[in-house]
Amino acid sequence: MGELNVVAGGQADRLQDLSDDALMLLVAGDRQAPFAELVARHQAPVLAFASRFLGDRQQAGEVTQEVFLTIWADRRRYRPR
Repeated sequence: MGELNVVAGGQADRLQDLSDDALMLLVAGDRQAPFAELVARHQAPVLAFASRFLGDRQQAGEVTQEVFLTIWADRRRYRPR
């Protein structure tokens, strides 16, 4: 069962049902569970891309980790488009 979050208007949604923008707005407010959901959604494709680009799975894992660390570090600057 996914975590429940209260969003505007008193609606409760499971994290997995929220859009990436909605999750990032929660992450911008220092929420870790929505960030974990984003990582779960996007880690495999980022790792696959980095692996193809670099040709080295270990380096790709390090790059993938850096990508998500950077997103977390810059979370308060996020603005939906």
